[in-house]
Amino acid sequence: MVDRAGADANETTGGRAKQLGVWLNPAARWHVTGSRQLTHTADWLSFINLFFAGIAAGSLLFELLVVVPAMDPDRYGLDRSALMHYMLLGKGNLPARCLPPASALAGISGIALLLSASHQTRTFEVLYLVGVVSMVTMGISTVTQSHPINRKIARCPVESFESPESVPPQYAKMRRFWDRVMLPRTLLGAGAFACFILGTIAG
Repeated sequence: MVDRAGADANETTGGRAKQLGVWLNPAARWHVTGSRQLTHTADWLSFINLFFAGIAAGSLLFELLVVVPAMDPDRYGLDRSALMHYMLLGKGNLPARCLPPASALAGISGIALLLSASHQTRTFEVLYLVGVVSMVTMGISTVTQSHPINRKIARCPVESFESPESVPPQYAKMRRFWDRVMLPRTLLGAGAFACFILGTIAG
């Protein structure tokens, strides 16, 4: 009787320890719940995807919420706005240092996850497909629309921004177009990051 009670206690303890181990191990937990079964490669792809998508989304949000208000021509004048544009986004080339490579790596790793992950759910597939399309679209818009304007401004002599009269006449038109595509680019990048996070959770 005592031996039987001890065996039952050991079995109960062992079962609880096994259950605790499953819930402390994400890969085992996803396997038990029937969701996507992760491999070592999929783990790294998920990390790369979320890390670089976060960098891309953060860079876009910083531009929209910090840089764009600091370059407001109505508040600070066209010449000061153009000078800030020249220093930060033209000669400084700040977003181009991280945004294109980050968005490219996020998109490529997202495609790799769609093609290689096993036992993925339908929700995962839909969210990652939307995320990849959004990230690629944002990247194309950045390379073909926003950054060419920044490069044109960078080629202007700094003396062009000393007064409102000396600002290149085409700058106002280029700036309106740059502002117009900024919000859609940010929404695409941030939306892609959100889709990747939700897709990873959905498994």
